Amino acid sequence: VAEAEETGDTEPLTMVPTNLIPPTIGGYYNYYEALRNRIYWVAKDSSPKDLQGKREDVKIAFTVGDDGYLKGDPEVLNRVDEELAKAAVMAVVNSAPFPPFPQMMEKTSQMFKVIITYQ
Repeated sequence: VAEAEETGDTEPLTMVPTNLIPPTIGGYYNYYEALRNRIYWVAKDSSPKDLQGKREDVKIAFTVGDDGYLKGDPEVLNRVDEELAKAAVMAVVNSAPFPPFPQMMEKTSQMFKVIITYQ
């Protein structure tokens, strides 16, 4: 929180990092939550059966068009077991298409990153 400049304002200013999208702007947060939940349930239902007690987080990035369809292939961002990487990519692919963007998002496409935890 930064102090208000000497303009007569008594309310403090709130500083928002420019690399973050505030949850209330453009419906992004609600859309992301719905997308993430859909991927979670697909990943849960298609999890590799023999994980042998291991726990791994698969970080995956993908782009969705405003029509809800994937643009390009999902990309695994970290080094993980190959079987888990394939399962995570398939979870995203099988979750699509997603709902169309809400009009408030005002974008033609958006990149998303999610973490799928297998254990």
